[in-house]
Amino acid sequence: MSRIDLLLHPIRIRIIMALGGQPLTPGQIAQEISDVPQTSLYRHINALLDGGIIRVVDERPVRGTVEKVYALVEGATRIRADELEVVSDEDHLRYFMVFLSSLLQDFSSYLERHQGETNRMDDSVYAKTVLHLTDDQYHQLTEQFRSLALPHAAAPDEDPTAPPKRRYTFALFSIPED
Repeated sequence: MSRIDLLLHPIRIRIIMALGGQPLTPGQIAQEISDVPQTSLYRHINALLDGGIIRVVDERPVRGTVEKVYALVEGATRIRADELEVVSDEDHLRYFMVFLSSLLQDFSSYLERHQGETNRMDDSVYAKTVLHLTDDQYHQLTEQFRSLALPHAAAPDEDPTAPPKRRYTFALFSIPED
């Protein structure tokens, strides 16, 4: 299995997103992804572990067994340009569909959790816009976005005096028009 296939799987994307910025036990991951059967969840956690995407950061004794705590390996979820160069058009489309379906699942879950709330869309944004950029401007913009977003992808501050932080999912993709 390629690293891209490992990353771009509907359940594994959800595990990766659950671990975004916070180490979790399998039980905590299961709470975040409650619609996935536990045996399936463990199989996908092990695939991510074997693939070097996640790692064990702690082990705790719990009722006669050892509970592991998992975290993302820094940089392991980023797909490199050289990995994409060998991907067929059909696989690109399949990967994009998995990406889109994960966004649809996230948004659907959000709406379910806030069903009936009149202000549920106050903190949610979805938009599509056209930008007119040179290739250099495009690369600068994507680099600026990375430099703005990546510092916030780290684990939340543990300062008890700091205001509480909420998790937000940001998704970005661009399609050049010829």
